[in-house]
Amino acid sequence: MADLVPSRSLQWDQQGSESIGLNKSACFLNRRGGRPLKEWAPIHLLHGETVGFQGIQDPLDPRWTEDLLWLLNQAPTFGGITLVTKWPRIQEDVLQHIASTPNCVLIVSLTGADSLEPGSTTVQRIAVAGRVRKAGGRVHALVHPWIAGVSNIDWLPRAKDAGITEYTVKGFRYTKAMGPLGIPPKYLQQYLEKEGQEVLVDPPLEMSVPLPRFQGSETREDAVQAVHELEKMVVFSSSSSKEDVLATAVERRIKNFCL
Repeated sequence: MADLVPSRSLQWDQQGSESIGLNKSACFLNRRGGRPLKEWAPIHLLHGETVGFQGIQDPLDPRWTEDLLWLLNQAPTFGGITLVTKWPRIQEDVLQHIASTPNCVLIVSLTGADSLEPGSTTVQRIAVAGRVRKAGGRVHALVHPWIAGVSNIDWLPRAKDAGITEYTVKGFRYTKAMGPLGIPPKYLQQYLEKEGQEVLVDPPLEMSVPLPRFQGSETREDAVQAVHELEKMVVFSSSSSKEDVLATAVERRIKNFCL
């Protein structure tokens, strides 16, 4: 989620103004311009699916409000909707729609490394999450990437005061091309030893819990058929094999699934 850290979502960024990304967590509908989401999103192929909005842009960016509100209205069709954000504000109509959508979870990026996440501060993101939580919405904090010696959890007391009680910590995929990023030498060496792999170094593991579960609703036969059709139009963004991503996409449609 850190802007200055290269992401596999860059693969999606080469697909024009409309794209669909598929990984082991969700199916992401991405829009940078062009037609409104309702004119091209294959809703009929997403029954029971965990759907994300804007793996490239931020879903709370006001430019996409009309798309987001429309997508939230489709929520009963999906297993769940996941919105990953670091936007510093939230519009009242969006807040109310998120809070009133039981199978939607707002996942807020909180790393404490504001220098790597320009455009908003940790304090601002906590305020957004707190407003959604106060309104009755589901909120989860994602500490990703956890960069040893750079990330911190100094924000934890403020987050608890805002009603945020669930956190997931994920590792960091480092490459030499990124430069040192202010990582202390003792940690940098550990990243270099596993360069290009996601590594969790010296994390606050005691606070980490799995990401939220959603309930799939499809039969296996229907899920297999829909994923097969969806395969023809998606961009795969995962370090896992295509076969593994597709198999996971089927399973999460038919039973409880953890992101």
